[in-house]
Amino acid sequence: MSQKPQMSAKQRSSGNQSSGGSAREQGISPSLGQSSRDLSNTSSGSSSVSPDATQNMSNDLASLFECPVCFDYVLPPILQCQSGHLVCSSCRSKLTCCPTCRGSLGNIRNLAMEKVASNVKFPCKHSNLGCTASVVYTEKADHEEICEFRPYFCPCPGASCKWQGSLDLVMTHLMMQHKSITTLQGEDIVFLATDINLPGAVDWVMMQSCFGHHFMLVLEKQEKFDGHQQFFAIVQLIGSRKQAENFAYRLELNGNRRRLTWEAMPRSIHEGVASAIMNCDCLVFDTSIAQLFADNGNLGINSCRMISTTSINPAARKGTREKARKKKVKVEIKKVGFIPHNLRDQSKLNIKRANKHIDDSNNAVSTDNVWIGKYYRWRVYSVAEAIECHRETHHPTMYGVPNAPLNAHIELYMQGEKKTRFVENFQRTAFIPHKYDHGEDRSVLVLAKTPEVIAEAQNAGATLAGGVELIKEVENGRLQLSDYQFVLAHPNILAEMVVLRGLMKKKFPNPKSGTLGTEIGEMVQRYLNGIQYKAVKDEYQQDFGLIEACIGTLDMDTKHLEENLKFLLADVDGMRPKREGKFITRVILKSPPSKEQLKIDPFLFVPENYVKGKGKESKQDEPDFDDEEDEPADKKEATN
Repeated sequence: MSQKPQMSAKQRSSGNQSSGGSAREQGISPSLGQSSRDLSNTSSGSSSVSPDATQNMSNDLASLFECPVCFDYVLPPILQCQSGHLVCSSCRSKLTCCPTCRGSLGNIRNLAMEKVASNVKFPCKHSNLGCTASVVYTEKADHEEICEFRPYFCPCPGASCKWQGSLDLVMTHLMMQHKSITTLQGEDIVFLATDINLPGAVDWVMMQSCFGHHFMLVLEKQEKFDGHQQFFAIVQLIGSRKQAENFAYRLELNGNRRRLTWEAMPRSIHEGVASAIMNCDCLVFDTSIAQLFADNGNLGINSCRMISTTSINPAARKGTREKARKKKVKVEIKKVGFIPHNLRDQSKLNIKRANKHIDDSNNAVSTDNVWIGKYYRWRVYSVAEAIECHRETHHPTMYGVPNAPLNAHIELYMQGEKKTRFVENFQRTAFIPHKYDHGEDRSVLVLAKTPEVIAEAQNAGATLAGGVELIKEVENGRLQLSDYQFVLAHPNILAEMVVLRGLMKKKFPNPKSGTLGTEIGEMVQRYLNGIQYKAVKDEYQQDFGLIEACIGTLDMDTKHLEENLKFLLADVDGMRPKREGKFITRVILKSPPSKEQLKIDPFLFVPENYVKGKGKESKQDEPDFDDEEDEPADKKEATN
């Protein structure tokens, strides 16, 4: 396709580096042609290119076929809109217009992408569960149908259990939820089914444990024809198909000088027993034959024998003896001194981890409207552009959530004044000029002496405001401080509040946390309508901190959202340590349920670097919540 599609939305990359996937808009780009040439070069010179490089190249090509709606792969026949954008067939039937350009979907066949798809291997949809297979699109559906990593369902017949999960959890589920099932040990057991003359459909289940595996023995009584009941006996392995191929089972009915025997390979619980019973691929007998072997209404399958068909390796015993000799070697245990709790088991966690501070300044700037995000520099948007992009994504024709929350993803460089010291986790409430429905029911208690200050707090929206009488009610237990999320105070009542210090502890007003001051009205507005956020250090990378905070909803005015973001960044910047360099490193705007991430420039609102001696002389410290050690700022003055 030589002509680039016209796009109604602003051109932008999704910025999803983890997937290494396609940009916001799909189409054939120069990167696709380059990848195709690289793939052809690989086929002609396979001796010089590693299989890993070929696999990575195939994955990059497969990412170009991602559907922008469900993120599944667009497989032939491939239809495009008038602008060249692709959507998978399942999503196409649910849409009225193109989700990328909102143009007409049309029925234009994209033969070029279909030819590329025939040479690309697509990952299995169960890859997140451990499947590493990559197959061509013609074999993808067949592989996923028999994939060993497909979720397993509860194998217990006759139960309305809707459980599903991995193979490792099947036995745990059976033991916890189906405790009535009996488990017997050994290769040769007797399966006794009681009351076989009960009317209607009945099933009997028992577990057999041998050869390090669990087998489920099932006997079902069904009416396949009118008035004609039959019994079906089968064994299934709690394991995969490959494991089932290593075993065989034998079911035998004995009695009255008669014998009925069935021998076969057990079914995997992945296949189930329904198809085997339908095709009579199991031990089948009717009620008249059952009566020949029954005793007082009880039927015993006298020999339920499991046989391992795995070939014996003659060299295995040599390896077993070698392991036994190694176990007899005396191991000298060295005593180790005291290790702090935060340094224990570090060897187990010594995993190569990627640096979370992402610096893409060395990456090239894409000159096209479609590019692979991890190979190029992130595009930087203005706040207004980013908000407009999210509004387009949440339009009623796409996600249909026009009032979705707008979240700010703020990354911090948490190194302190010294390289070995780091800023501790902090939690604050930032004042914003334009309030929004944050979905929280916040309660504020205000303590002050003068009626003017109490009236100001009540007018600002305080839940309860008062003076010395409230302090006495707290002492007497008639007023519970736990009913109020925030406690604010004016300095003129600090002397009377000293008696509550031990009771209030973390809630005791403190100027560092902004709960003690003279501007009571502004303080009440901050804690009622402000943005609560928390900066948390990464567990393994101490110099990386992260803040996730909501600054409003998409249906608010753009300037109001930008001003809320400005006040939030200014409050975060107040926690900057006294050192050179950046504190806020990157800001991304997100709006769930969309996964789109749009990078903005935070240094339009706060200074980028702090130069020692030239910046502000002091910074706001982290709120001190340990009131057992710190004294209030005005305590000395108040007690005097």
